[in-house]
Amino acid sequence: NDYQPQRRWRDFGQSQPLGIDNSKCPCSIGRKKETQPHYIGFHTTTPEAVVSIAHINFRPSTKGWLGAGAYFARSVAGTIGKHRSAGGAWIIAEVHMGKVYEVLRNEIDRAHKNFNKEKYDFVHYTKWQQEYD
Repeated sequence: NDYQPQRRWRDFGQSQPLGIDNSKCPCSIGRKKETQPHYIGFHTTTPEAVVSIAHINFRPSTKGWLGAGAYFARSVAGTIGKHRSAGGAWIIAEVHMGKVYEVLRNEIDRAHKNFNKEKYDFVHYTKWQQEYD
């Protein structure tokens, strides 16, 4: 098995500036993002959604393990089985990491031995997304 996802975002050091000319990129979100840690993220969705995203914009989902948002895996293999329909397509994106709340999936899975009720309640019943990117 040669499955080797990239390191987690927290394991990367401070990123070097990307050298993006924001004046020529209407989709840019500002120079302050250039120095934030970033990594390559993989997202699976329908082929139709990929075309829409490429032409219009990426709309975050309204629900998920941690509520509304866009979910990215650390590898293509990590996206397998994530989309509900057969024949999904991938989006590969450079993800800029701002203020991040880190939680492990087994900490919010009620059936897992490492379940953490405090973290579960925080991610499901508060507006944590207002404080984190």
